[in-house]
Amino acid sequence: MQKKNIRRILCLVLAASLTFAVSGCGTKTSEDPVPTGQASVESSADDDMAATGPIWSFLDEETAALSKDFDVSNMKCVRLNVVETSESIYNTTDPEIIEQVYKALDKVSVTGLTTEQTPNADQTFTFIDNDGKEYSIKFNDNNLVGKDGIYLIIGDEDLWDAAINLRENATESYTESADDTDEESSISGDSEDPMNGRAEEASKTTSHFAYKQESSGDGTEFIFGDALVITLPPDWDGKWAMEQGNDYVTFYHTDSHEAWMEYDGSDGGVLFGIYYSKDKEDSENAEYVGLARDGGYYYFSFPSDMQAYMDDESIVEDYASLAEEVDSIAANAFSTISE
Repeated sequence: MQKKNIRRILCLVLAASLTFAVSGCGTKTSEDPVPTGQASVESSADDDMAATGPIWSFLDEETAALSKDFDVSNMKCVRLNVVETSESIYNTTDPEIIEQVYKALDKVSVTGLTTEQTPNADQTFTFIDNDGKEYSIKFNDNNLVGKDGIYLIIGDEDLWDAAINLRENATESYTESADDTDEESSISGDSEDPMNGRAEEASKTTSHFAYKQESSGDGTEFIFGDALVITLPPDWDGKWAMEQGNDYVTFYHTDSHEAWMEYDGSDGGVLFGIYYSKDKEDSENAEYVGLARDGGYYYFSFPSDMQAYMDDESIVEDYASLAEEVDSIAANAFSTISE
């Protein structure tokens, strides 16, 4: 993270300037023995017959039950995990997209077995109901990974269209580099964490900013590196995004950040950042907030210039309302590691 960061006086300036199978049974008896080799031929034919039908017949019983009593109102969200050269996770709570994915799956049919499997070509759709129960359907290179093998499928055109829609309109998303190097990730702010902790599992860039996230009526709490605790106020819900690197995180005002990116591609809308340093240091635009587990230090950092998107008065006002609370977030941050 470039250590461009926030002066508290900006909030005052903003305030002053302002005016989201039945297997077939033959008739053979013990008096009518099966010729040698015939049984295996008939079994092979039966296997081929068994490996055709609706997709639900080739999934485990619990997941297949979705086809009997699916009700979008009982679904909390649908998540899409995409594994290519990196792993990306997309999540939506939009009932229209959840239903689109289910209806597209319901059109898919199995035509037979295959032994082909492609590395780094997996897509998994996971429905999560209101009780937190998960139902996952996995594909490898557009083939179904079912309960007894990998299956060829047809009628999947709508499914991949739904996948694109989910990716483009995700409520929350996360991408991790396969080699776990200096890649950055971006997570949108939904306090209820409909990814059910998947962001936590994926966020292993380093121990300093691996995190746990929990929401309550008091806001959204993060614990970074199993040490630094910060809480975003409840009124920030749906208005922030977080960019994560190896030794930093940056919190943005979503509307300002997106508007600046669209306007000139610049990385605006910063509210505050947190970075790790091995050494204790003094900085005009940073504030020490606590120890890391390895004895290093966490610092809050603040922008040194105006970050709101100034061509839209409503965006400026929204940014200002969040920026006014940054000092309080920093003041209430603490480390669980004693000095």
